[in-house]
Formats: sequence, structure tokens, C-alpha cells
Amino acid sequence: MKTVIILSFFMLSLQVLAQEESHLQGSDQGIQEDNAVALASNAVQASVLEVEVFPNPSEGQLTVEGKNGSTVTVYSASGIYVGTWIIGAEGKISLEDLTTGSYICAVELEGARCVKRFVVL
Repeated sequence: MKTVIILSFFMLSLQVLAQEESHLQGSDQGIQEDNAVALASNAVQASVLEVEVFPNPSEGQLTVEGKNGSTVTVYSASGIYVGTWIIGAEGKISLEDLTTGSYICAVELEGARCVKRFVVL
């Protein structure tokens, strides 16, 4: 009986040590999880749009530069819809005649999105 208990304890200890060693060296499962995280991170980085909004602050005329075909939606700081524009082949749009205040500009293209804030003086 004592021999069985000691042998069982010994086998359990070996399993625990093997699991710990596998964990420290990186098991196949751990590598797959790391790859999934890396793929998700790459997808997020790929879905970020590069957008420039200038001058900020503006005196009424503002330029939004981005990729051709991007949709630009502008809201006031209080959430009121101002308008929607499409960035054309020249890669920019000009927003004019905006009243004094703070605005939020959401630019979207193929599931990627960028939000910028700007001020009109």
C-alpha cells in the first residue's frame, strides 16, 4: 500500500514537473495563443486610418486629408450631426462655414475608423 502511494505521488510529481517545463519552454498551445494575439494585433494596426485635420484650431476653413473614398462625418461636440463628405481622388476635403465651436470628425474606410477632434474659432 505504501509503495502504491509513493509511486502515485512520484508519478504525479513527474507530471507536474513536465507541465512546468512545458510551460517555461512554450508548449504548442502557448505558441498558438501567442500567434492569435499577434494576428489580432496586426489586424488592429492594419485597420487604423491615417488622417490629418488642419489647421486646428481653425477660423472656419478646415482640411481633412485621408485615403480616397473615405467617408468623413462631422458632429458638433454636443453630438449634433453636421454633415457627411467623401474624400475624393485628391485625398482631401475642405470644410467651410462651420460656426464657432468644438467638433468631432469620424473618418471611415473599409471597416477602419479614425476619430479626430477640432476647434473652429
